[in-house]
Amino acid sequence: MKSWLSTRDTYVDYGVRFVVISEKDEVLRISHAVMSELFDRRLALPYYARKRIRWCEVVVSLKGGRAVAVQRFLARYIHFDAHGFLDLDRQLEEARLRMDVSSADITAEDLSPKERLGREAKTWLDRQVIAQECEWEPDHDLRLVIENVALDARPRLWLRPAMRKK
Repeated sequence: MKSWLSTRDTYVDYGVRFVVISEKDEVLRISHAVMSELFDRRLALPYYARKRIRWCEVVVSLKGGRAVAVQRFLARYIHFDAHGFLDLDRQLEEARLRMDVSSADITAEDLSPKERLGREAKTWLDRQVIAQECEWEPDHDLRLVIENVALDARPRLWLRPAMRKK
C-alpha cells in the first residue's frame, strides 16, 4: 500500500510483518503465505494444539524495498483447536465482542437510563474479556526484539508449517 506525503513529494511504501512468540519467548517471523493458510484453516500446527500463543502484526515503512521503521504494532493472542488448526470459534467470538463494544455508543442513544446502565456494564465487561483473552502487551525488551525481527531483512527464525490440509 502507498500513501502520499505531500510535504516530501515522494511515495512511502508499507509492509506487514507477522511474528509469533513461543512459550520460551522465541520470536519467530511468519510469512504471509503461512499466515493466510492458518486463517484459511489449510495449515495445522499440531505443536500448538489446544494452546493460546502470542502473535504480532507489525506495520513497517519500506525504503528501497527494505523495512526501515515500525509504524504500527498490534499484539494479539491466537488460539488453536485440538488438531492444531486456528480456532475459528474463538476468532468469531472476539470479532463479536469487538463489534458489540464499538457499536455500544451508537445503540445507546435510544435506550432508557436503566437500559443504558445495563449496556455500559456489558460494554465494560466485554472490554475486560478482550483485554484478558485477546490482547497482550510485551515488556520493553521483548518489544524491541519483535521490532528488530520485523525490520530484519533476513530473519533468522521462521515458523515451519507442520501439516497442510488437502
